[in-house]
Amino acid sequence: MSFPRSALAGLHPYAPDPTPVDVDLSDNTNLWGPHPAALATLAGAAAGVARYPTAYGDPVRHAVARRFGVDVTCVTTGCGSDDLIDAAFRAFAEPGEALAYLAPTFSMVEHAAVTNSLELRPSVVDHANGGALPDPRALLTRRPALVYVCSPNNPTATALPEAWLQALVDAVEAEPDGPVLLVDEAYAEFCGRSVLPAAAERSRTLVLRTLSKAYGLAGLRVGYAVGAERLVVELNKARGPFKVGVASEQAAAAALLDESGWLQDVVTQTRALRARLVTALDAQGWESLPSDANFVLIRVPEGAREAVHARLTERRVGVRSFRFADGTHWMRATVGPWPLMERLLEALGDLR
Repeated sequence: MSFPRSALAGLHPYAPDPTPVDVDLSDNTNLWGPHPAALATLAGAAAGVARYPTAYGDPVRHAVARRFGVDVTCVTTGCGSDDLIDAAFRAFAEPGEALAYLAPTFSMVEHAAVTNSLELRPSVVDHANGGALPDPRALLTRRPALVYVCSPNNPTATALPEAWLQALVDAVEAEPDGPVLLVDEAYAEFCGRSVLPAAAERSRTLVLRTLSKAYGLAGLRVGYAVGAERLVVELNKARGPFKVGVASEQAAAAALLDESGWLQDVVTQTRALRARLVTALDAQGWESLPSDANFVLIRVPEGAREAVHARLTERRVGVRSFRFADGTHWMRATVGPWPLMERLLEALGDLR
């Protein structure tokens, strides 16, 4: 056996930007802080950490089942939704089979596909020129083992049109021995549209969610998947047990079952401040993509990338930078309390 594996030769370990910042808008987390119900539960969960957690995150599974009205056998959990993506690639595709997806998208998707020896089959969406989508059935050509879509998408913040996504679900379900469809809804709370309620009734559709974003629990690393029981069984085989810790599974369940209105307040504030931020950016001359998430993707003009980076570094404001396949540059900024947005706007103000 050669070392390292040839499939990993072009990969690098995940390395966040180490530049110190005062205002971190780089990772799409909840800038209002963690869910209060989770915090209250964590205080009493410490006594249980001498024991293993439940094998498949049972408190979270039952909370999801209750919240969305699905059978608990149709739910599993993971160490964040990216863990479930990785497990799904092992569960539903043989090495060498293909993953079809819209690009650009969540960076860990391509990473997990490569580490699981899958063929990458992207359909590139030109977001710089309108973002026209391919026919949903085009993703099924040449019989991929898996299809992945993210809605709202990371890093673009755009949600797939309901009719387009429904057509994709229907096409996958109609295909004899067709692929498994993964619908990543990490930012669905901010969008208000979802295919999750019907996922348990479909035969090849898995919906993935996380508590890292709207719920403010990124440090607990809790994700969940909803789909037909037979898919969940196979996913659990590839996932393995004990992926969600004792404290994490209890705190996440408390947040999911909370009825205080905290989550809706966060979503309402995020939507309002997102609109306010986009208006202010537009007034400064910055172009951004339409957003259905808790972040905004801002286009960096040709030739301005170094100046923008230098200014943000000087002002200690952190964003996430992207270069798309067409050579265009972009920066992604999380939406949060207005004083943080003002720091971003002040840094960008005279660069256009």
